[in-house]
Amino acid sequence: MPLTSNRVLRTFRYAMYFDGIDDYVDCGNNPSLNTTTEATVEAIFFSMNEPWLRKGGRVFAKGNYRLTAIICLSCWPDPKIYIVVNMSPINLRCPADYFVNHYGKWWFITGTLKAGDSIKLYDSGVLKVTAKCLTSPWDISNTNLLIGMCTTDMIHYYKGYIHTVRYYNRVLSDIEIRYNLYNPDDPIRDGLVLWLKSDPNYVKDIDNDGILEWIDLSGYNNHGKIYGATLTKIVKDPISVSQPRRILSVVR
Repeated sequence: MPLTSNRVLRTFRYAMYFDGIDDYVDCGNNPSLNTTTEATVEAIFFSMNEPWLRKGGRVFAKGNYRLTAIICLSCWPDPKIYIVVNMSPINLRCPADYFVNHYGKWWFITGTLKAGDSIKLYDSGVLKVTAKCLTSPWDISNTNLLIGMCTTDMIHYYKGYIHTVRYYNRVLSDIEIRYNLYNPDDPIRDGLVLWLKSDPNYVKDIDNDGILEWIDLSGYNNHGKIYGATLTKIVKDPISVSQPRRILSVVR
C-alpha cells in the first residue's frame, strides 16, 4: 500500500481504491458533463495495473466510441498513460500517448482537448505530448461518466488508487494547470463541472438508497454512485508511545 506520493507535492491521507475486477464509480449523465468542443481531465492516481499481465484500465471515461465518441484518460500496459478522443468510425482516433513506467507511482496527469486544434497531456504540470485533434465537435451524450472503467463493450477496469478527478468544459491554460498542481484543495473553478476528492466527508449516502456517493464538489451535483470501490486511508495515524516505566522493583 502506498504511503507517500512521489510525483506530486504532498502526501494524501485518503484515496479511493479500485480492485481491477469490477469496481467503478458512476457519475451519471447530466447535461453539464456533455462537452462538445473543449474539455480538460485531471486525475491524481496510483496505478497498480500489472503491465506484465498485459492489463490496463480507464481512470476516466465519458461516451462510447462505437456509437459516437468517447473521451478517456487511461493507463495501459505498454506502459503508457494517454488521453484520447475516439469517434465513429472506429479508426477515427486522436490520442496523446505518454510512455512511462506508470506502475506503482503517484501521478498527476492532465489532458486537454480542443476540437480542430490539439490534444495535450501534462505530467505534474509539465507538457509532455501534443497531438492533432479532430476538426469537428464530438458527441459524448450517450453514456454516463464513469471512473475506474470504460463505457464500451471492451471493458477494462482500473486497479489502484484515485485521489482526485476533475473535469472542465473548457481547456485550461498551462498556468492554470500548474496552479491546480500546487493548490489541489482550491482548484480553478471556471468551467469546473466535476470535482471528486477522496475524503470521508465527501463519501456518504446522500439519497438514502443504500449506495454510497462520491460527492461532487463542483456545485453541479454530478455525484458518483460507488460500486465496489472503497475509501482507504493510505497514511496511517501516528502511534502514541509512552515513556518506559519501571513496573517491578529492582531485585538486589
